[in-house]
Amino acid sequence: MVRRRQSRRAPHATRIRGALIVLLAAALCAAGCADFTRGPAADAAADAAPVDDSLFETYVYPILQSDCQSCHSQGQQAGATRFRLTGDAKADRAGVVALVYPDYPAGSLLLQRATGNGHSGGLIFTPDSAEYMTILNWIATLPPTR
Repeated sequence: MVRRRQSRRAPHATRIRGALIVLLAAALCAAGCADFTRGPAADAAADAAPVDDSLFETYVYPILQSDCQSCHSQGQQAGATRFRLTGDAKADRAGVVALVYPDYPAGSLLLQRATGNGHSGGLIFTPDSAEYMTILNWIATLPPTR
């Protein structure tokens, strides 16, 4: 009969070794956390590139200019708020996008304020207006928030 040689390791050493392997595997997974289904990570410069948003420039920005810019521009009564318009659609787009929720367009801060909710300027347009629907539909075209 062949006898197996018994390990000289103490039982607690085996448990520690097992725990270290689990911790190492978890650390490697957390550090690597690669998502091979999406391909390589996006280039940071691509995020900074200007966005071609003709819907915003053609339909949404004119509404904001006519209904909001008189108060929401530098030197005006609401010029110190987060929502400020300069008259340049491309430059103002990022500030406007910061106030919208593509995952829930109707809950967007921009639309909530325009319908009078928490807006010291009162009601700008109603939820059944063409202006509201234009902005709501534009928000719905934006990519979901991260």
